[in-house]
Amino acid sequence: MTIVRLNPANQPRRVIEHKVYKKATFAGQWTEVEDCHCDFATWSCAPNVSQARLYWRYGMGLRPGESAWQQVFRETGLDRYYIMIEMTDDEGLRLQWHGTCEINAQNIAGAASIGGIRRPSGRQHLTCYGLEQMLYDHRIVDSTWKKESSVGDTSLADTGADVTIDRAITFNAGGVGNKSKADGTDGPVFTGDLDGTQAEEWSSRDIIEYLVAYQMPRDWNGTQRIPFRLAEENLPPDKDQPILKQHGRSTGELFDAIFNRHRLMSWFVDVRSELTGKDTINIWPFSFNDQRIALDSGGQALPPNTYTRTVIFDDYPGIDASLKVSTLDAVDQVIVTGSRRRNCFTICKIDDTLEAAWKSTLETEYEEGASKATDYPAVGEKAARQRRDKEARSADRLANVYSRFRIPDDWDQKSYGGLGASGTAYPVNPKDNKPADAYPLYPREIFLLPKLPLLSGMDYSGNNIQNNTVSAVGDPPHEELPPIVLFQLPEDYTRYAHAETIGQTADMEDSEETTNRKWSARITVPPRSRTIVVKVNGQPQHAIAKDDFTRLSTDDPNVDRCDWQDALFTVAMEDDRFCEGRYPSDPVAKTDAVRLLRIDAGPDYKLDYVATKTVLGITPNTGKPIRTDTGGFIRDDRDALKALATLAYQWYSKPRASLVLDCTAINHDLMRGDLIDKIGENETEQTINSVITEVTVTIPRTEDGSPPEPPRIKYQTAFGELDPLRF
Repeated sequence: MTIVRLNPANQPRRVIEHKVYKKATFAGQWTEVEDCHCDFATWSCAPNVSQARLYWRYGMGLRPGESAWQQVFRETGLDRYYIMIEMTDDEGLRLQWHGTCEINAQNIAGAASIGGIRRPSGRQHLTCYGLEQMLYDHRIVDSTWKKESSVGDTSLADTGADVTIDRAITFNAGGVGNKSKADGTDGPVFTGDLDGTQAEEWSSRDIIEYLVAYQMPRDWNGTQRIPFRLAEENLPPDKDQPILKQHGRSTGELFDAIFNRHRLMSWFVDVRSELTGKDTINIWPFSFNDQRIALDSGGQALPPNTYTRTVIFDDYPGIDASLKVSTLDAVDQVIVTGSRRRNCFTICKIDDTLEAAWKSTLETEYEEGASKATDYPAVGEKAARQRRDKEARSADRLANVYSRFRIPDDWDQKSYGGLGASGTAYPVNPKDNKPADAYPLYPREIFLLPKLPLLSGMDYSGNNIQNNTVSAVGDPPHEELPPIVLFQLPEDYTRYAHAETIGQTADMEDSEETTNRKWSARITVPPRSRTIVVKVNGQPQHAIAKDDFTRLSTDDPNVDRCDWQDALFTVAMEDDRFCEGRYPSDPVAKTDAVRLLRIDAGPDYKLDYVATKTVLGITPNTGKPIRTDTGGFIRDDRDALKALATLAYQWYSKPRASLVLDCTAINHDLMRGDLIDKIGENETEQTINSVITEVTVTIPRTEDGSPPEPPRIKYQTAFGELDPLRF
């Protein structure tokens, strides 16, 4: 902690002069713009951009200290020039502002006739923006990845080389790490390894290092000429795994997303210049918290702000100080939510958890085919009758017969795993505090999902879910599976086959009992419904309706050999609860009206549950169903959300302190990003823990020869409302 006295020994330092410099290229040397006045200069923290305004008067006049009149021309050609404003106090200490000139506004006063010659006159107001504006202007439209093995076209690059493509890849796209374990030429890069052995997750710190190395402003040839560097390497966190889109966004936007105030962080740029032009732009991240904040039990933490200041200005009569402390937005608990929870389970007819979703009258019509038609072919014309029956059964109104199945209206939200309704029932959405009971769902919106939370190539069998020992048994990518539908094989009812692939053995020799494997099925889930559709291909739809279908004399008795009533359906649905993290677990303040803050973290945070005895597939050698013996969560992002809630609580739980100091005293120990822990001393001491986010120097000007007023400096701290989560 540093004690800052704004007026040491009652001798406050003041700005006594300032100069404005310009240069066309960043590597060039500064040239003074004589007699150019700076009205004000503001140093800001992101997401605000620093600004300054310059004043230039042109026409015929007397320069300060001179006796001869001369013409002063308009300042032209300053557009996009680099500008440095250097302020010097009465002890020789310098304060510098850097940016680029972007706006040239004029008050045109016409022309004055002097000595018979008309001279244009007027005033120019030049608006300049801080160098961080360049980061907001730089759009990210390419990516750099490492060719770590012979993947793809070997002409692209040699193994180990960097490759740049004209598309910005999403960091941790799809929740899967796509960062190379080995750095590229200048920093971390994306991986080009297909099997994933050289891949790992991007952390926030990795992303920042990548942006600094590869996504800084460039010239017309794609060369980085402006030397940006990361000055603070302890921020941001290095253990998180954000999913962050970048294509078309600016570098500054991504900096704001990572150094976001809801995460108790921000950033600014700072330049230390020499007139020789050897300048470096430092990117300074900082934290708002005064203490280390542990985010999880794994050691992830947000470090405190180490630039702590106690400011004392009790003996300075010329200061204008205001402090506002508000509890209006202080909350008792923060709840961060992700997507709705998903539950995966098995249903079937023998468990009374699945039923036909078609009318019995339509089933009768399907069975009759065209036999009731007055022009139905004669008894001896079997092929003609079969053709007419097939045409009749393909009518649109009969599309649901033997193909569309639904969860019954009186379903108790439990699964028997296809082992019979007399067996043990397992809640598909157990209560968190009472796992034996199902959490009540709104019955009108129990809808099945088109995808399962189960991933391809993963072993969820046995007790793997409960023991957290789920492992990959197949090759990546591991994608979400469609609903699983298994049919009993006619020749052996202990064996099953997937509906989509049952026809793969069609060319094999039939057993003594004809099995009819010459069909497969397409599985779909209609949107916003509790139904699942099994559409047979290669055979009539009644191929899966052995016990339902009543044949006509012309129907092939070897077709309907499988039965949907014996089939196992593994499906998924959304819960009425969300994946969420809370901090603290219970509100600390036991007030009459508890103040809760809910923040939506987006759909990338999930909580997926698999019910006990859920069917996962079939064993290749035996054809028997694979089940999970004990259910549990196969994806649980609640700890990550709790970490976000912990951060947000540090911001939102405390009264907001906003301090404004306006004075003529310059102190170089008090700058942006500094944490003011206390103001005053002894009887006047107050704890505020507020970070300086803006500093403004205003320099009055005079044009009538009278002495100007002294420049003033204003320090502003801010605890504004948090934006919603950006990840």
